[in-house]
Amino acid sequence: MLKNWRFWLGVVISGGLLWWFFHDVDLEGLGRGFAQANYLILVWWVVPLAASYLLRIWRWKLFLDSIHPVRFVNAASGTMIGFMANGLLPLRAGELIRPYVVARNSGYKYSSALATVIFVRILDGLVIMAIFIWMIFLFPFGGMVKTGLAIVVGAVYVTGCLALVFLYYRRDPVARILSLPARLLGKKAREKAMDFFINFGDGLHIFNHKGRLWAAVGLSFAVWGTAALSYVPIIQAMPFAGLTPWFAAPFTLAYVCLGVVFPSAPGFLGIFEQFGYLGLTTCSPGIVEVYGEAGKGMAGAFAILLHVTQVLPYIIVGLIFLVREGLSLGQLQRGRLKEGSGVDAAGALRDMDDEAGKTP
Repeated sequence: MLKNWRFWLGVVISGGLLWWFFHDVDLEGLGRGFAQANYLILVWWVVPLAASYLLRIWRWKLFLDSIHPVRFVNAASGTMIGFMANGLLPLRAGELIRPYVVARNSGYKYSSALATVIFVRILDGLVIMAIFIWMIFLFPFGGMVKTGLAIVVGAVYVTGCLALVFLYYRRDPVARILSLPARLLGKKAREKAMDFFINFGDGLHIFNHKGRLWAAVGLSFAVWGTAALSYVPIIQAMPFAGLTPWFAAPFTLAYVCLGVVFPSAPGFLGIFEQFGYLGLTTCSPGIVEVYGEAGKGMAGAFAILLHVTQVLPYIIVGLIFLVREGLSLGQLQRGRLKEGSGVDAAGALRDMDDEAGKTP
């Protein structure tokens, strides 16, 4: 892990964002924001946040059920342990751990479960980019640079979605193409890689269930709608609440989600602080106009509270599920999820399929 350049790149980016954040905010105003916050209002954030995660679990279950039925609790365990791992481990390890947990419990091929996770993430990206672009065109904040960045990221997600469609409907020829680099490791390595990509394509059976697919799209909007609602109590708890427009919550959410595209330290350290601050102050210039430099500090207090309230709950719930599964963070990290270990990569993928598919 410590030898992985992406880990250190994330640390550098997080450190730079934190420096930028604390360089911009007024520390006296920061303390004032914490002191004057109405914490009785703030606690209501947990209701829409919990709804958002229940909807996430339900949506993922739709994808998994298209392969074969899975218990809601197993989908919940994989979801929450995966999010917890994203909060505590580097390199977004939770995106690999999440399908591993559900495959371990329900007899799926790891590669098939991984395909469902990737598809869900692409849906998330498309919905967030739609919200972001809609907000910018309705309320032209942030400038053309951020608009262009949002459009580019959105195009990447669209391309990813089209690639999944192509992989599903042209599975064998696409798997042969994707497995070509494994030829460098030998014939058996290529065969194992090809099997992995074919099993990956099997995880996209939701394309044959149009009702479930459209339900998943609808749930994606519901997921991010409730996530945006979880920002509202945090904004309303701050002393500047009356100076924020009605769209401050979804706009700030879109900013934060745009920020998490970049590498960062575990727990998105620095991302929530800087992008939450930028999102709020961009759409709510009245905060600085009325409070001056102290307003920047208050907005900074909001960003820190946002980070704590959005990340800490899923870490706690994920650790509870981890104990329930009888696993540890060390086991998850060692569970054939390491990158750049120097072993036969294609063989590792095949072994992961075989191991995860065994029901304990």
